[in-house]
Amino acid sequence: MIQYVDFGWNSNDGTTLGKILADEFVRNLNGIQVVKGSVELDAYIQNYRKAFPDLRVTLDQWVESGEQVVAVWTFEGTNTGVFGEFTPTGKKARVHGVSMFTLNEENKISREDIYYNELYLLQQLGYELIPPNLE
Repeated sequence: MIQYVDFGWNSNDGTTLGKILADEFVRNLNGIQVVKGSVELDAYIQNYRKAFPDLRVTLDQWVESGEQVVAVWTFEGTNTGVFGEFTPTGKKARVHGVSMFTLNEENKISREDIYYNELYLLQQLGYELIPPNLE
């Protein structure tokens, strides 16, 4: 997990990701598959790094049990680049989340299920949730 966070997210070392991820790796965000394979994960991370060039992910704690690892983490960064469809705001954001990892028989990461409050992240960047017009 430390290599995944340090090399993949904090050091931006996509070659190391290829060594620690299984060929069948998938990443699900709040129940939706967003990545399949190390190449897609590297591209996914690059999008975050463009939006938050100073991003830092910290592992707060983790628990291992057999082929399962649950990690609690903190994401911090300043939004100075485009984030999906959102223009840069220059604001700092900090969110906490949980990742549930599954390791294969080679001790490589085959799956990550990640959960965090995306709305809270966007609110820190200055965006608001507007209720629908029910008329």
